Amino acid sequence: MPSYSWRVKRYTRDPKLREFQGQVAAEARRIGELARGRGYVIYAIRDPSHPDRIRHHPDGPPVYVGQTKQLHVRANDHMRDAGGGSIDQGWKTGRLKQIMKKWVVPKFEILDEAPTHLTSLIAETVWARRFMWLGYQLANRWPEHQSKERPNGLASVPLERLWEFTTAEAIEDEVRLVLGCRRCALEEDVPLSGKDPNAKLNAARGLVLKCGGCGERLSIDVRMPDAATWRWRSYEPAPMRPRDATIRSGAK
Repeated sequence: MPSYSWRVKRYTRDPKLREFQGQVAAEARRIGELARGRGYVIYAIRDPSHPDRIRHHPDGPPVYVGQTKQLHVRANDHMRDAGGGSIDQGWKTGRLKQIMKKWVVPKFEILDEAPTHLTSLIAETVWARRFMWLGYQLANRWPEHQSKERPNGLASVPLERLWEFTTAEAIEDEVRLVLGCRRCALEEDVPLSGKDPNAKLNAARGLVLKCGGCGERLSIDVRMPDAATWRWRSYEPAPMRPRDATIRSGAK
């Protein structure tokens, strides 16, 4: 396949490539329109170049599961990355590149919706594990997505994922940022209200703060909300259709 870019460019001379670029752009627009106004969505990318021998989906087997609040942007990013990525099929870009080398456009499917960033991470894990349990081979690299074990709500999301939350997302999901001094055995929550709502929590990792009591450097940690009182504790990802999976989220 010639050098690939998802954007349709006037100077593309190869008519086959130009047509293919238009098909790729059209798929990104299609799924973007379907996601419009939905908030966080959990999606699958499917491989139409192979038959789905497990659940017989017409667009082929799933190769990747993701979550986002801007699916039109994410779809464009996936297509662009596949155009210039490696051919290693263990990675998402490699799987997509292999599909597109056959002049086949990967298909996007909206699987579910979630009200917040944290609930979307739970749902993403649930859907990835459902597919893994059924026997699909996903290109997801996060360990929690490669497991076939029953998901367990908040415990299914590693703390490391929370550092990518914005201040506004952390407040909405009751995620805490905590300063602590191990020598003094003290902990104190960092007030998030009034902070830049678009600032990422991981910006706090670069801060160097010292304890006023002993002078030791303070630790900065991120914490999950209390599962018993979390305002979104009743959230459950939607069941698989047309057949429900035996794996449930355990989010309650």
